[in-house]
Amino acid sequence: MAPKRAPTATPTSSTSRSSAAAARSGGPPARQPEPGTVGGALRDTYDALTAQENRSVLKAVGFAGVAVAFFSSSWSEYLHPPA
Repeated sequence: MAPKRAPTATPTSSTSRSSAAAARSGGPPARQPEPGTVGGALRDTYDALTAQENRSVLKAVGFAGVAVAFFSSSWSEYLHPPA
């Protein structure tokens, strides 16, 4: 049988979860989005995509997408030498 973990210090905040529930779960209570704002996974995804450290990855994916769109269009025929 696995040994029980000692309860961690409970944060002091006014949330809907009680401090006993936070201690049982092993972590702080979940952050609730404010009313009227985009919250949850959508906000976290947007923040991750617009972060400074991900800018080079987004540029590379964007340029690759533009290249695929160009080469699959009729405009790519302008790259052929004249006959």
